[in-house]
Formats: sequence, C-alpha cells, structure tokens
Amino acid sequence: MLEMIGRIFTINKISEKSCQVVIKKTIMGKIRPISFNLFGVAKFKFDKQKFNKNEKVVIKYLPQSSLYKGKWYTELCLMEISIWVKKPKYDPYTNSYQHQPKNEIPKDENEFDEEDNIGGNYIVDEESGEILL
Repeated sequence: MLEMIGRIFTINKISEKSCQVVIKKTIMGKIRPISFNLFGVAKFKFDKQKFNKNEKVVIKYLPQSSLYKGKWYTELCLMEISIWVKKPKYDPYTNSYQHQPKNEIPKDENEFDEEDNIGGNYIVDEESGEILL
C-alpha cells in the first residue's frame, strides 16, 4: 500500500456505495489536486468519520488499472484515511521521544510585519512548508 499526506479539497458523493475524495498536494512547487475513488469497506469506515475541508490527512491507497475499449485507465483506490498527527522526534542517545522547540529567527527591523499584509494573505504549513490558500 502506498501512502500520501495532503489536505482535503473536496468530497464528491457518487452513489450510496462510492464517493470520490480529492486532496491537494504540493508537487514541484505547485498545488495539484489528486482524486481517489472510495468504495466498499473503506467507504463504510469513511462515512463514520467526519472530515473538514483543508484538514491534513494521511491516505493509504492502491493504484488499479483496467482495460476499456482498447485503452488502459488507472485510478487510485483509497484504502484508509486518517487525520495526520505530528510525531515527536526520536532521540537515540536518550532512547526517548522529544518535542523539539521551535527555532525562532530574530526579526530584522527592515522586514515587514505579518500584520501589514504586504507579503500577501496566505498561511504556511510549518511541517511541510506548503502554502495554504
């Protein structure tokens, strides 16, 4: 099974037995939508959970190809989806997990403030550096 971390963009209900989950993922510096088909037991488990738009999730999926009228088509079948949780870093010297303090860079007086909104209105994900719209 393959794994991907991204943010939920939309959830499209196709029928009672299937739906489509679209996530946005930063690939080569651009935000790109990736759709996953969801059906069967995975759809039943998905319906029990509540996901919000822009929520960071971990998706486990399998690619599946099929032949239709002489052409091959590939779809990504979602097997599991869960909310992403930040894991603390493991320190092999103390044999324990530690939460790393944020490295704060001293602010230069010539830089603009975030309150000024000079640099644009966007939020940056601390873990991946992804720009959220």
